[in-house]
Amino acid sequence: MRSRTKVVGAAAAAAAMVFTLTVPTGVSFAINGKPCNTGSDYLEVWYRKGDNITIHECWANAGRVAFEKRDWIHRIKTGNNNVIYQDRNGAPPIRIGRWQDRSFPNRPANVEYIAIE
Repeated sequence: MRSRTKVVGAAAAAAAMVFTLTVPTGVSFAINGKPCNTGSDYLEVWYRKGDNITIHECWANAGRVAFEKRDWIHRIKTGNNNVIYQDRNGAPPIRIGRWQDRSFPNRPANVEYIAIE
């Protein structure tokens, strides 16, 4: 009986270790899309899908929003949020503090994701 207890205990420890190593930590995925209102505290992003469609979207709560390779970011307003974005150029993630308004008029950013911390 003791050896079976050791085997079950070892299996449980191994499962816990696998769970700990494979489940992402840090940024959660609880971000919510919100209606964009003038003067809001939300993260606001203006981006272009492909060549012609310009989109203005807003988000609240911590989490991450993924963008497609054909999406080009023109402007980021952080509102009351600390934000990180990852450009597809291979550079380290870029942090932007609260209440910042960043524009990319001549060279839009090709962003992999934007996250609210």
